[in-house]
Amino acid sequence: MDTGPFLWYNQPNHQLGKGGSGIKKELVWKLRDHGEWAKPAAAWFHQKWGVPEEAYAQSIRACLERKEPVPQWYLIVKHGSILAGAGVIENDFHDRTDLTPNLCALYVEESHRGRGLAGKVLRAVCEDMSALGIDTLYLLTDHTGFYERYGWEFLCMVQGNGEPNPSRMYRHQTGKWGAFTLCPYCGEYGRVLPARIKSTGEHIGICEECDTIWAEGEPIIDGSGQGSAAFAESRGVLWGDLEYLENPGELGEDGVICDLSN
Repeated sequence: MDTGPFLWYNQPNHQLGKGGSGIKKELVWKLRDHGEWAKPAAAWFHQKWGVPEEAYAQSIRACLERKEPVPQWYLIVKHGSILAGAGVIENDFHDRTDLTPNLCALYVEESHRGRGLAGKVLRAVCEDMSALGIDTLYLLTDHTGFYERYGWEFLCMVQGNGEPNPSRMYRHQTGKWGAFTLCPYCGEYGRVLPARIKSTGEHIGICEECDTIWAEGEPIIDGSGQGSAAFAESRGVLWGDLEYLENPGELGEDGVICDLSN
């Protein structure tokens, strides 16, 4: 199943538990459907990461050929300028060739940071790769506490090629949520937290801000999930029958939950 040439975030027409958010949509381009941006994209990624431009160009050409799910490349473009982008390749220059494929080269222009673009690209990539039959992605980074916010989990330390010290390897599995996954329906203001229906034991994910609910195993993306009223009616339960599985806590600037139970 293909998801079309664009991936939209966020959709304001979703029925939320406490009303709609009115968040403006952001557009993530799948580069395989926008071949005219192949050369500008290769130049842009080269400028941001210093990897030879021809390496990007070669990978993007393979993407455009559509022979395999990997490699893939993604952009957010506005008024003819690239604001953000990322790719998926087999190996992002490290020695764990068994941990594949890898999300790579995620970058947001400094003047456009703080608007949730990185999260939108990450979700778009995971959604598209899942549609292409790949449910597990890996990435190599030196960041701590950032990717956890978007449902990625730390896996192990991995040695990057030519690097003096190991880096952190993360894994994302479509359909699994973590305490840091941010809700796509309320502009990433709320986290999707694990909960359950007490009377049935069914596990769910629920946004602490807008109360959108996902059934167990559903990917936390636009187009899935239900408003709390609709979900409760479909299950024949009351709001009081839902309970969080852990203290929601508080999300700090570094993406770490602060336990408020003490």
